Amino acid sequence: NNCGASSHLYEQIPPISSWGTSYAFTPFEEKGGDIVRFLAIEDNTEIYSSCDQLFTTLDAGESADFLLSEASLFFSEKNFLMAQYMTGAECSTPLQGDPNMLILTPISQGNTSISFKMQEALDDQPPLDPLNPILPAYYINVVMPTSSTGELLYNGTPVSGAWQAFNSTPELSFIAINTSSFTEVQTLSSTGDATFSAIAYGITGYDAYTWSLGANAPLTYASESSLFSLGEDITACEGSSVILSPDDPELILTWSTGEIANSIEVSEAGVYSATLSGLCSSSSDEIELSFTPAPLSFITQNQTICEGESTTIEVENPNPNFSYQWSNNSTEQFISVNQPGTYTLSTSDNLG
Repeated sequence: NNCGASSHLYEQIPPISSWGTSYAFTPFEEKGGDIVRFLAIEDNTEIYSSCDQLFTTLDAGESADFLLSEASLFFSEKNFLMAQYMTGAECSTPLQGDPNMLILTPISQGNTSISFKMQEALDDQPPLDPLNPILPAYYINVVMPTSSTGELLYNGTPVSGAWQAFNSTPELSFIAINTSSFTEVQTLSSTGDATFSAIAYGITGYDAYTWSLGANAPLTYASESSLFSLGEDITACEGSSVILSPDDPELILTWSTGEIANSIEVSEAGVYSATLSGLCSSSSDEIELSFTPAPLSFITQNQTICEGESTTIEVENPNPNFSYQWSNNSTEQFISVNQPGTYTLSTSDNLG
């Protein structure tokens, strides 16, 4: 691009198993635009910039570069890799920066807490424009669910500043934190269950650096939500509790109780629902839980008989839907006994 600064850029490609289906591009501050590169591992990888806007299509091994200046989300039904490049100083106004390459982390691999260090020292060469010297600037770009932005802490303090929602998907927002903090160890953390992804970078007239602030196992987001089932309605014995869960043990759901988890334990009757959200769609299911009183049975009263005689102890008004278990292991509706002692009866129905 005939820019005045150039560098040899290389980056280790992460394992294909860690590539994702959704990425967030947040432009480097004070640059005016960055180059992004997409790399596919499958033929006919359609990459979208909104829920219905096809951005590019690549075959296995193909890549494509674009110059972007607006924060954007990109997703596909197939895994792909996305990189972001900072351009040289003369490619932007004001004249600052240096070529850098950053492999982006999929949105689904966000964290709830990270610790990191910022590099303060940048090149101290004379400014490119002596009349308008550029002081080093340091930023942290963060992406997280819009509904959870109030939960983000930077070094233990709520993040101040204006969050911006992505135009194509307002459920996600981003912020560029301008920092001058160079403590030994810095932290970003969420006080709730929402995950976030972040990048850190520094920029000045002759120099710059960029790095990703970690990744975690996929938990939250996918380009499209998956269909799931909570199963058939449940009837349980009164006084018991029931664990509700989907047919996929890996899904993290938002439940009508407010909990965000794969499963919940409940002990009150009612209709419970769960929702799985993707970047462009969501799916939900509900299940009704009811309780029935424990089965009751009555047996004949205490009896006294003469030695050598026998008597019958029986269930009063037996229910054909109940199962019976006597203390002498009989499963009949009555027992005949000739020994003194206490005889007990356990009753169960189809719920146990």
